Amino acid sequence: RIESRNFEIRKHVLQYDDVMNQQREIIYAQRRAVLMGEDMKANIQEMLSMLIKRAVGVYCQENVQPEEWDPQGLEAYFARLCLPKDVHIFEQGEQSERMTHKQVLERVTDLVTKAYDDREAVITQAGADMREIERIVLLRCVDDHWMDHIDEMDQLRQGIGLRAYGQNDPVVAYKKEGYEMFESMIAAIQAETIRRIFLARVQVGATT
Repeated sequence: RIESRNFEIRKHVLQYDDVMNQQREIIYAQRRAVLMGEDMKANIQEMLSMLIKRAVGVYCQENVQPEEWDPQGLEAYFARLCLPKDVHIFEQGEQSERMTHKQVLERVTDLVTKAYDDREAVITQAGADMREIERIVLLRCVDDHWMDHIDEMDQLRQGIGLRAYGQNDPVVAYKKEGYEMFESMIAAIQAETIRRIFLARVQVGATT
């Protein structure tokens, strides 16, 4: 019985390690691409697309009546993230409830795309390389959030054994919650990368 118990413990440890190894491979692949100097513009554009879809889905849900949307919340979110203060998703006096979810999505996409193009133009005019800034910012955000994620996964692993007392398989719970935490980390990396790119101060010969 003791040996059987030890076997189960070792098996669980390996399964826990498999979860982290899979996540580590995804993150390290992203880091390698950045460190090898690959063009990250397509990655950044994909991040923007996912952020837009996620935000519009939260504030202007497709299966919810437009009267129940939160257009102010949507504007506030993108004002914090990337849109200039003088740019509004909904024009003054415009009724958001007259728009469809698809129309809101298209308008936000157009505005954010233009804002990013304008940001690149400013950075380029200042003599800096936008592709290099994208790589630097992305690498910093990945490293910062990944280190925090490792700590959080370690804490989850230490406490997950208690799930067995609640008739829950600790390995299943670890995989499920670990996946949710990983997805949350990816979303945070995306938002922080975009935010920092728009906040980056460009000086001749240096980027901060």
